[in-house]
Order: sequence, then structure tokens, then C-alpha cells
Amino acid sequence: MTILLNSLCLIAPLFWASTSPADDDLAVQLADLGARCSRNADGAIISVDLSHAWLTDSDLKALALLPELERIDLSYTKVTDLGLELLAPLEHVKHLNLYYAEYVTDVGIAHLKHWTNLRSLNVRGTKVTSEVFEHISGMTELRWLDIGQSRVNDDLFDVLVSLDQLEHLAFGGNKMSGASLPLLKTLPRLRELSVSGRQRTDSGLWSVAVTDFNIVHIAELGSLEVLDLGQTSLSDRGVAELARLRDLRTLDLSGTRVTARGIEALAELPNLRHLKLWNAPGIDDDAVPALLQLKGLEILELQETRLSARAVSQLAEMTSLKQLFLGGLDLAPEQVEALREAMPECQVSWWETPRIEQPEPERRGD
Repeated sequence: MTILLNSLCLIAPLFWASTSPADDDLAVQLADLGARCSRNADGAIISVDLSHAWLTDSDLKALALLPELERIDLSYTKVTDLGLELLAPLEHVKHLNLYYAEYVTDVGIAHLKHWTNLRSLNVRGTKVTSEVFEHISGMTELRWLDIGQSRVNDDLFDVLVSLDQLEHLAFGGNKMSGASLPLLKTLPRLRELSVSGRQRTDSGLWSVAVTDFNIVHIAELGSLEVLDLGQTSLSDRGVAELARLRDLRTLDLSGTRVTARGIEALAELPNLRHLKLWNAPGIDDDAVPALLQLKGLEILELQETRLSARAVSQLAEMTSLKQLFLGGLDLAPEQVEALREAMPECQVSWWETPRIEQPEPERRGD
């Protein structure tokens, strides 16, 4: 399969008579690197996916010779700031993915700060700090930004006010006090927000300090449709504030302290379609009556919660469900099959918690 995908860079020119010899030569180089390419109607390469490829910075010289390039994926590579500097001459890039390109820092993004056509930027898992905000402040066409699991903190967060087209923002897993949350209201088009996740570092566990008290700043974002609060310290008191988000369609409360009382408040969300409660220890049998009140719910994730088999059987009353995830619950295979028969229009997913057997210690003298 890999050989087939890589060969797309080579065989694609056969379908476009206008492809230049220079592009064909570059296609050969990119195929040797393991690239997956896409071309426009004129045969020019406009997308290069080098994710997971074994690259050096000098390998990116080939990309710099593709003037029509619009999409670059360098996720899970070892490119550095020097490699990004080689890409600086490109003018039409709209999407750049540096997901867990761990050697990239603020310096690398500074080389690209003139990329004013950029629509999406992913620097999750890189070593950028809050200085990155200054470097991207001129990228006013940005719609999608992920700076999670990096070295960003509260500093310079106010610079984001210039990104008034931003629709998706993720910054979880950073060492942030929550002081920046009030600034989110300066992003008028924000529809999707993620503050979830924790990052283990030499100096401790980093996360965004979202609490029952500062959650009000998120609850004021009335246009939100997707909200990820997973692994925050939120409890029922904070969840109740979310009832104001009338447009919310997807809510992630995985790993939070929410209980049945918090789920009751979610009945006020008329457009809620997808609820994630994975590994929320407070979700037990008492939560089922509240879940049954979520009449429009289509996807429900309950993996590794504390629901019993009896409570799970009651979920068959949720006739709007299309997907139900029950992994890690203490169920018998026949109980899962019975639920599937009772919910023919719903895809029920379940896996049994692996049982790890510890080897018996050796006895002396044996």
C-alpha cells in the first residue's frame, strides 16, 4: 500500500498534458522521500504529505520549488527551524501541519510570518512558546489553530485579537492559569474550542486551569458548537454554566468530575448531538435518568465509566442514538448482544477490560 501511495507523485503527470518537466523531476524526488501528492487541474503539485517520513531539513528544498503549493503536512517528522526557513519563499500555502514536529520552535514560525494566506496551522507538540502569537498575528486569514501540548502560557494571548476569522482554537496541555479565558470573547467567529489535555514535563503536569468559577468565560461564547473540556477539574457546578451554550452540538467532559446532577443541566442544550463522558468516574447508574432526557443525542461515549449492566440496558430507550461506546464496562458478551438487538439502528461498540496476570514470584530453592 505504501508503494502505491508513494507512486502517486510519479503516475499523476500522465493525466495532465500541461505538467512541466521541472514538476515531474520534483515528483520523483518527493516519491523517494515517501510523499503523497495532489495536483490541481493544470497538473501543478498543490499538496504534499510527508507525515511520518524520515526527513532532513535539506529535503525541504524540493518543496520550496513548488510555487503553487497550498498544503504541507510535516507532522511526526524531525524537521527543524532551518527546514522551515527553506519554505519561506512559498506564497500560496493555506494549510501547514507540524503536529508533533518536536524540533520546531518560535524561530521556525517566525520564518513564515509573511504567509498571510494561511488558513490552518497546527503546532501541537512542538516547542513553540507564547512568542508564536506575535509571529502569527499577521496571518489574518487563519480559521484553524492548534497550539496545544507546547510551551505556550498566558503571555501575549491578547495578540490573538487580530485573528478575527478564527473558528477553531485548541490550546490544552499548556501551563496556563486560566487568566486568558476572558480574551476568548474577542474572537467573534469562534465555533470550536478545546482546552483539554495534560502534558507531563520535567517540571510537572501542565494543563489549562479551567475551574467551576472561570468556566463562565467559556459559557459566554454563545456561538460555540464544539467544546472539549476533557481532563479539566470541572464539576457539576461548572457544567451547569454550559446550559447557556444553546448552539452546542459536541461536548467532551471526559475525565472530569461531572455526575448525574451535571448531566441534568445538559437537557437545556437543544442541539446537543455528541456527548463524551469517557473515564468520568462520577458517571454511574444514577446518571441514566438524566441521559435519557437528552432526546436529540446521536453519539454517546461512556467508556470506562461506572455504569452497571442493568443501567446499560436502560439506554435502549435512547432511540435517537446512532453510536454508543461502552468499552471497558463490566458487561458480558451476551448482555452486549442483547443491547444491540434492542437498538438495531445504533452501532454499539464494546471491548472488555484486558486482564493482566502478574507472574507468581519465584520461590527460593525451586
